[in-house]
Amino acid sequence: MSDLQSLANPYDFANPVSDVDLFIGRKDEISEIRYYLAQAIRARRPTNLAIIGNRASGKTSLLNVTEQEGKKLGLLTVRIDLDEGDAASQWAFFFKIFDSVFSAACEAGAYGGKHSQTFDTYIEMVCSLSVPTDKTFCPFFFAIQYAKALGGNNLQGQVPDYSFRQDLDAIQAEVKRTIVILFDEGNVLSKSRVLLQKLRNVFMNSRGYMLVLTGTPEMFPMMDEVFSPIIRQFKKIAINRFEDREETEELIRRYLEAAEVRPESLFDFESSNDLEDIHDLTGGRPYEIQLVCHTLFRRVQQGRARKMSLDLGVIEEVRQQLESSQKLSDRPILSRVRTLDTQSLEALAVFAPCVDNASFEQISALERIFAPEIWGEGKLGSRFAYLKGENILGENAQGIVQFMGDDFDKIYTKYFSAEKDVPVQFSEFPFSIYTRMRLDAIARPTSDMRSMRPIQTSGRLIEIQSVVEEMSGTEGLTKVYVETPIGILRAIYKLLFDYQGLAEIPLADCSLGILGADAQAWYVPRRRDDVEALERCLSVLRGVQARAVELGCSCSVQALRIPIVPLDTILEQVIFSGNRRLAELIAMDHANAVLTAYTSKRTPGTIDRHATVAFSLREYLSRIGLNNLGYYYLAQGAIDNAITLLELSIAVGGKAGEPSSLAAFNLAMAHLKAGNRATSMDILQKISILKEEDDEPYCLFVPRLGAEGLALVEIRENPNLRQQVAAAIHLLSTWSDTSEAHR
Repeated sequence: MSDLQSLANPYDFANPVSDVDLFIGRKDEISEIRYYLAQAIRARRPTNLAIIGNRASGKTSLLNVTEQEGKKLGLLTVRIDLDEGDAASQWAFFFKIFDSVFSAACEAGAYGGKHSQTFDTYIEMVCSLSVPTDKTFCPFFFAIQYAKALGGNNLQGQVPDYSFRQDLDAIQAEVKRTIVILFDEGNVLSKSRVLLQKLRNVFMNSRGYMLVLTGTPEMFPMMDEVFSPIIRQFKKIAINRFEDREETEELIRRYLEAAEVRPESLFDFESSNDLEDIHDLTGGRPYEIQLVCHTLFRRVQQGRARKMSLDLGVIEEVRQQLESSQKLSDRPILSRVRTLDTQSLEALAVFAPCVDNASFEQISALERIFAPEIWGEGKLGSRFAYLKGENILGENAQGIVQFMGDDFDKIYTKYFSAEKDVPVQFSEFPFSIYTRMRLDAIARPTSDMRSMRPIQTSGRLIEIQSVVEEMSGTEGLTKVYVETPIGILRAIYKLLFDYQGLAEIPLADCSLGILGADAQAWYVPRRRDDVEALERCLSVLRGVQARAVELGCSCSVQALRIPIVPLDTILEQVIFSGNRRLAELIAMDHANAVLTAYTSKRTPGTIDRHATVAFSLREYLSRIGLNNLGYYYLAQGAIDNAITLLELSIAVGGKAGEPSSLAAFNLAMAHLKAGNRATSMDILQKISILKEEDDEPYCLFVPRLGAEGLALVEIRENPNLRQQVAAAIHLLSTWSDTSEAHR
């Protein structure tokens, strides 16, 4: 206990994540960001990024990761944290951009650096607002115009596009690399259409610059309108809550490990429901997970609890923490929420996941389809009228239900309702996705089925049987690999992989449309031959269908038998299609499956199937994926495969500017296993000159002397790479036995 009391609470809910190692989840989002950052090096006009998410969803944390990933690739990153004052005038806004870009360029050594006469002249000019007579060290038109405009009190004047763009081009030519400008709190710009238009005009014609903006969804309708001529140059990346409990678990574990606390000593991951309860209570939102865990850790530090265990007392403390940060008397909506009776609170819990995304008619139809015994005709309507009368809920001009409070009111309401055992959850998902989640909730538990269609992939309905037939490519390459959403292709591939060896896949296909919101799901038995599970699922879905049709909604349910396409055929077509992103995702999925199965000590048979495919797709794997797969083959004694993968990992890392010390160490161990002691020693001695590795190893094979000579022994208790490199060099340099390494 005394050791814990000396630690800083690792769960820092008040600040964005700045340490990449503590940034949990978002693997697909980070993968996309890395792709477009890498493209920015080669593209004449890079693709800009827009990171979209609700308040406290982790946008700033993801921006921090983007900045660090850009630096790793050798890009010049420029961080701009916007505030309300930046939108006051064009001069203020564009000076902030210019000053940030020029300062970052000088920090990188351009124009002689920050101790040069050019930089001194610039600082003196913009601080004194006087232009020097000798402009030898004043090469920028915009800086001169800025000093004159402010010196003449012309704050509301127009910033000249041409000179500003000319100066940006000059700076980019000086640094000779792509410049990434990262804007946080981009919603500031949504208040000024003029600023957005001018930003568009400047960067639409400036090469060597990439923009990354963060903002809430409210910002982007304006952005879409203003940026419409170049909207194709922006890639939108939506950041939502954690969908999987595994991500919540990873967050809890990783922060304890960072504090050098063994996670199992403080948190019961196996025999209690605390993990699931925290995930459900917080809705998988990282900020709130941190807030709850901060409270749990504090209770242990203070000796009020032996472990980090969730109970009503903790929920009350979290609510009190929220109260202490706000004056509740200034929040009339919360005063009314606190007086709601049980039925009204239950009704609020029905509407909350759909606010800002659905009309009352849609929500009412949804409940009558999925919970007819609770919310029959008329019951929900009377409660809705009451909540509107209390100004807790409302409707916009399009009839969409809205919660009349702000983000704080939502969070407080959630924890207040949890204490009352009537959980109110505000969703971030479109109504079609929420409909799909409700469909899963009723179909899966009652029938021992799993859902195969990605929940995030909305839009048009997919005829899975036709897609599978076209994926086989028996009549030549089809457009299916281009026209079908990549998430759908990834899911269908996984399904075909799982069912290899059988003739067909038994599948239940359900599509449900509620007044314009369409959802589709595919369900297959958890046990491949479980025919009864499929029948139970179809029975449940047909009940949904009957209620939906009765309400005038569209719903179709069908049992399908999908023919199995041989895996080799699918892989050939994926590669031949040129859809590199799909190939990368498939390769990554298999490599991750190998890593997960190996670290959890599952049976080798399951891992080998994944490893074989991942090895065949090795040219599509990342540096880390190649290292992990190479380590697995080292563990299996397949040394040739291990060496191939580890050498490729080092080569890929070298191209990205970050050769891998970890892969080099594993390669040294593979050569040692093969009896190539001199090669192993040479690699170990070179590791010290490589860039320090960001990825700490979960486990390592290290050389040890035993009764039968030198052998490789695996260690899993937080191995330190630097220490093991030094120990291996010492052992090999002092070992006198010249025989081959013990196999």
